[in-house]
Amino acid sequence: MGTLFIVATPIGNLKDITFRAVEILNNVEIILSENTRISKILLKKYNITTRLISYNDHNHKKKINSIIDILKTSNIALITDAGTPGISDPGSQLVLEARKNGININAIPGASALSSAISISGLKSNKFSFIGFPPKSNTQRKEMFLKIIKVNPIIMFESPHRIINLIKSIDNIFEECNIILFKEITKIHESVYTGTPTKILKKISNPKGEYVLILQNGKENNQSNPQVLSEEIRKYIKQGLSGKDIVEKISISKELPKKMIYELYLKEKDY
Repeated sequence: MGTLFIVATPIGNLKDITFRAVEILNNVEIILSENTRISKILLKKYNITTRLISYNDHNHKKKINSIIDILKTSNIALITDAGTPGISDPGSQLVLEARKNGININAIPGASALSSAISISGLKSNKFSFIGFPPKSNTQRKEMFLKIIKVNPIIMFESPHRIINLIKSIDNIFEECNIILFKEITKIHESVYTGTPTKILKKISNPKGEYVLILQNGKENNQSNPQVLSEEIRKYIKQGLSGKDIVEKISISKELPKKMIYELYLKEKDY
């Protein structure tokens, strides 16, 4: 029976890899990689010539059974583009399937964007909630954030093309909040921004690289309060806006469901 090695790789600086990780990657029969193009850069630096196979969100369902068959006689290493596999990638499914089949599973620890961000955050609490990549839906984000922030700070990953939208969404959800934003941890252009969403948005007009965001605290924005919304609806009615325009305007500005605004509009339009 073979062994599945879960190998952490650098999150930015290619020197941040352990001796043991290099040894394992050299000695296994196959390396499963989230993105072979990115992985080849790391493997080339350390003269690793092990066979590389793509394994990611797009193909893991098709490949998982054949990988398990190979593991019954051979050793395989699983790596991700950056950091430790099994966090925000399909590594967990492979681990579960391997365990069901009695295959040995070994962790080769190393770099992690999550632990790195916490270590330099100054976060006072020893408790936090990690959610990986947050929901894309504003409504789902709001529901999740408001529920968790009552108990713990929230830590999340985000891509450069969605980070501005995420911070704007946080700004709309909370009347008062403080965030810590980490850009390109361990890389040449590593940066840390702290403060309110408005303050941080002014500093990242052209975002690049990968981000880790910590939402430290938050007081809910009462603009979603039905009474406040009704007052705004009445104001727009007096200005002569149509029901459709009112619903559209408030839904976008408050990031609230149109159905909710429309129901309030129906109550107010006949007054």
